[in-house]
Amino acid sequence: PEFRTALSDLNVYIGHLSNLQISPYGFEYDLHSRLFSDYATKQRFFILPIGETLTYDGEGLPIYPNNSIIVKTFFYNIDDRTPALGQRIIETRLLIKINGSWETGDYKWNDEQTEATLDLNGSIVPVNWIDSDGDTRSADYEIPSNTDCFTCHQSSGTMTPIGPKMRNINFNFNGSNQIQSLINSSAITGITDPTTVNLLPKWD
Repeated sequence: PEFRTALSDLNVYIGHLSNLQISPYGFEYDLHSRLFSDYATKQRFFILPIGETLTYDGEGLPIYPNNSIIVKTFFYNIDDRTPALGQRIIETRLLIKINGSWETGDYKWNDEQTEATLDLNGSIVPVNWIDSDGDTRSADYEIPSNTDCFTCHQSSGTMTPIGPKMRNINFNFNGSNQIQSLINSSAITGITDPTTVNLLPKWD
């Protein structure tokens, strides 16, 4: 994997890009305590190299093999009461582990929702949507620059993922415990029982 100009060239999605249909090699996950981002909805998944696994390293982040990709896409439903009406996709953020180090790239979606283009400079996108109470809402959504990404995604001066810590995914999502799903699919080594991992409380 490498950062290319167009998101479609990375093959993290299949079919029409705006359907956000994850590659069959992707593992979709959710977080028990999520970062608030101006009411945006997020889709999260990661892709491991074929034949490689995560390595359990305690309740924090597992060890990802080189060439792993972590993907997070931000969008707004047109109407939160009826998600089937469609969505406005704003950005897709990627972390790729290259030669032992995580590198970041941010893809900004076009107005036609047909493609997202690598943009490391950041920008502001006005958005409108109807919330779950039926009220019309608006926000000036800020897409971060690559420098902004480093501000949050760094530990001791080194780029690092934040969300998918073991203690933040140890709950049921898509019908099963996420850590157990990793174990069942042989996507992680070093752990056999999710109950040995504590669960991070929700901030709210």
